[in-house]
Amino acid sequence: MPDSHLGLEGGAAESDSHPLPGQSHAHSWARPAVWIVLLLAVCVLTLFANLGGKDLWGADESRHVQRAREMVADRQWMRPTYIGQANFDKPPVHYWLMAGAGLLLGPTETVFRLPAATFGLLTVLLTFALGAHLYGVRAGGLAGFVLATAFLFVFYARAAFIDVPLVACITGAVLAGHLALRSDRGWVAAGGLTALFLAGGTLGKGLAGLVLPLLVLGASGSAAGRWGRLAGITGAAVLLAAPLYVGLGSEFTGRFLSFDHLRRFLVAQDELGGDNPWYFYGPALLGNFLPWTILLPAVGLALASVPNAWRRWRLPLAWFAVTFVVLTMGANKREPYLLTLFPALALLVGAAADDLLAGRARGRLLICWRLCLAAVGATFAAGGPLLPALWPARLGTVHWGIWPLVLAGGGLWVAYSAARRTGFEVLAATGLLVLAGLQLTVWQLFPAMNATRSARAAAAQVRTAAGAAPLAVTKDVHPGLVFYLDLPRPAEALVPAEAIGDALQAGRLVLTTPAALPPVVLASGKGKVRARVRFQRLEFVVIEDASGRPPG
Repeated sequence: MPDSHLGLEGGAAESDSHPLPGQSHAHSWARPAVWIVLLLAVCVLTLFANLGGKDLWGADESRHVQRAREMVADRQWMRPTYIGQANFDKPPVHYWLMAGAGLLLGPTETVFRLPAATFGLLTVLLTFALGAHLYGVRAGGLAGFVLATAFLFVFYARAAFIDVPLVACITGAVLAGHLALRSDRGWVAAGGLTALFLAGGTLGKGLAGLVLPLLVLGASGSAAGRWGRLAGITGAAVLLAAPLYVGLGSEFTGRFLSFDHLRRFLVAQDELGGDNPWYFYGPALLGNFLPWTILLPAVGLALASVPNAWRRWRLPLAWFAVTFVVLTMGANKREPYLLTLFPALALLVGAAADDLLAGRARGRLLICWRLCLAAVGATFAAGGPLLPALWPARLGTVHWGIWPLVLAGGGLWVAYSAARRTGFEVLAATGLLVLAGLQLTVWQLFPAMNATRSARAAAAQVRTAAGAAPLAVTKDVHPGLVFYLDLPRPAEALVPAEAIGDALQAGRLVLTTPAALPPVVLASGKGKVRARVRFQRLEFVVIEDASGRPPG
């Protein structure tokens, strides 16, 4: 079907001799090169620009980065460590990427985030390619734009997490696998690429990278009549992934696949989201797919009103349904796991928007679409002026500039225009408004929150208290503190709680938590509190030898 710009106001296709406003530029939006350039520019702004603007947040990102830094320092490529202790919860592939970036560009937070941002860009381009193949270039471009500006995707693509590389491998496997299973020409090359993506996902985060794409390809009907071909691709992926697991040894592979992998899926653990209710992913998805959550009612209505929508959209629908069910079945539920749903949702929004722009929808759907776009505009119009007033002063000073005026004015224009007509111009203006709002978040709001979310200041307090004395830490110290303390020999810095007294007698200061500090250390007079440091709602103490001997 040609990807021409058709109006929605009249609900029917217009002839080329009487173009609608903006229709003369329609064919440029059907060119893949135009969308690729646009998506690259958008990703530069949302994924790469000011990548180091915020410090490391949370324990997970800090722990990943510390492992990569220790890998750079120790050259222990096959044995990831954290404070010198071997780690078995992930294969080392993502740490290799971060450590390689650190070797080339220096071990900084910004550099360690580059692999995730690069895989985020790859995921956007793969989503565009899959949407273009299934529904046309414009639908694929819209899907790529939606993904590149969805809140949770941007947040994790700008952090040193393994979840976005996993999503890139799953998206690539679904795209290449669909081509390999539904085509007779060139299927061998597509099948080989599918096996590479499956192996990459498996090597990055275990069985999820293998099982989820296979379930999607099976449930969507892509593998219908081609099960033998799919089995061959799966076997090739296993053969590609097996050498690394063999090389890592039975200790890592056995523990990873059984204890640290399957156990996470089957056994609830509070620190891994095991205390979240069974319905957790429903509300979490609505909040984290913003601002495009507002368009999901129009997507749902499109399923009922657009001809053959269920059949044409069965691949992203199967992707969403299968993944959502698998995630819900898991004992531990966490927000980053939702990212595996985002390409499917982006494809649905992109396909629905393209159907509307092409005039394949009428009546209630058109009204719903206008209301959704008007809601986006109204949200920004109201939120723009309120954000500076509502933002807590304790989080730091934000140089707001003209952002409130841009958001408020743009929001009012989009809301007014959407109420009158719904065309490509209004959709494009909505996208620009979303992009502007996202820049406000990732360039200004997140860095302004460093004062309460980053461990950098707390680590500086510890360093001030310790002076030049050698510092040891217990394993329950927050990973952000460990990273920003920049311990010179992490393998020697970790001390068990029961050995704190020995470390003090050896002339070292010990950073620990009150809960991990054995009472006998203070009661026996072996140690005393030198300093107390608070970070978020946590408290840490620096313990020194009570004998009065200077540490060192």
